[in-house]
Amino acid sequence: MILQILDSEDRIAYQSGLHPSDTEQGLTIADLIGQPIWGWVANQPERYRDALTLCRNTSKRQHCDLSINVNGKIHRWLVQLDRFKNYLIVAATSIPVNMEDLSEREQEVLQLLAKHLSSSEIATQLGISVSAVEKHRSKIRHTLGLKDEQSLMRLGDALSESPK
Repeated sequence: MILQILDSEDRIAYQSGLHPSDTEQGLTIADLIGQPIWGWVANQPERYRDALTLCRNTSKRQHCDLSINVNGKIHRWLVQLDRFKNYLIVAATSIPVNMEDLSEREQEVLQLLAKHLSSSEIATQLGISVSAVEKHRSKIRHTLGLKDEQSLMRLGDALSESPK
């Protein structure tokens, strides 16, 4: 888990550690201090920004489940946001998404979801029933620990931004 404290302008004021991908790039914590958090959110920054804004405006704890493309690898970030005075405290855990845990067919379904195809369109393209596609979607969510259909769609969005 990485803890961050963001100032009132969403700049990193404190960070407890580095993600392995940051270490691989030769970054240090000192490189991150003072930087806006948005430079480190590779995709879907609006979901994160909305959660930050809601936490800042209401003082209520917020939770985010983001799928983010980190240097060509998909990671799920489970994020909890708390407010303390003018600062936001961010507790984030990165969970690598291991595509090898999926069957070949599940991977095909997930790639088509990344193209925003409906279950009906996926069924037609793969020559299987809609109920089979729905079962694959459910198994993908279970295997990858995704809590709901929206998390699956965010993962598909992150995959669509991956280098081929």
